[in-house]
Amino acid sequence: MKKIKVSQDTRDIYDKFICHGRKLKRQPKDRACPEFVRIGRYYCSYKSFLDSLKPCHYLSSEVMNVWIEKFNREAKIIGDNNPRAKKKFAFTQLMVDKLIVDPAAFEIEGCLKEFKTLNSKFKLLKDDLLYFPIVKNNHWAVPCINLCLKKFHIFDSMRSAKDGSLLEQFATNLFINFNKLLIECNLTRFNLDDFTLADIEHPQQTTLFDCGFFVQLFMENFDSKVMAQFDNNAIPDHRRLVAASLIENRDNGQDAVEKLMEDELMKRKKYPA
Repeated sequence: MKKIKVSQDTRDIYDKFICHGRKLKRQPKDRACPEFVRIGRYYCSYKSFLDSLKPCHYLSSEVMNVWIEKFNREAKIIGDNNPRAKKKFAFTQLMVDKLIVDPAAFEIEGCLKEFKTLNSKFKLLKDDLLYFPIVKNNHWAVPCINLCLKKFHIFDSMRSAKDGSLLEQFATNLFINFNKLLIECNLTRFNLDDFTLADIEHPQQTTLFDCGFFVQLFMENFDSKVMAQFDNNAIPDHRRLVAASLIENRDNGQDAVEKLMEDELMKRKKYPA
């Protein structure tokens, strides 16, 4: 993977919204958190944004879902404009959480409306790579359905050489249940029963808290055959890029983002001269 380039503007945005060193206000428990960044149907609060993107913090589902909306928009533009680029689509937790259950307990009706809406908009089976980020106990991994090569992959930055991915059973459930969903929708272009699980060499983290950001880089840097190589040294700049890109691409742009942040933070202490 090419070295991540971070402009001074990106660094300034990250420092302004993440590295200010101020504490969040205490809020009533029943208070609804206002939208800080919204992209498409998903939004995150400032608290979630701050807690996810600070150095050495775990990535929340809330922020991941917003990032996935941005990822899908950008992937569609790239796929439409570059016939050589791999077409990609990632599902949010709204769908993934329903797909990872035991197949005996899978309620297909709970997925049909969402899947049909997405397929109508994105023509999913014309894509090359479908991603399904999973999170359990703050650990992220991303199963992938490789429609180009008729393969399944599981990208997990903390997999064990002996036991494989900690989330492998959830991924297996997902592949089975997604096939049921395709059959129910009469989408028989691909029979996932013919797909095989293939191991692709991919980077492993050396920390406990960067797995969500590794998942994002996996989705961006897999070309259907080879995963670009990177390591933990890429994560600080990737966090900066995520923070700046979500702010710059948000749909609720009419709201002053600085005011939304200030409303959540304690005032700076004033010291006598």
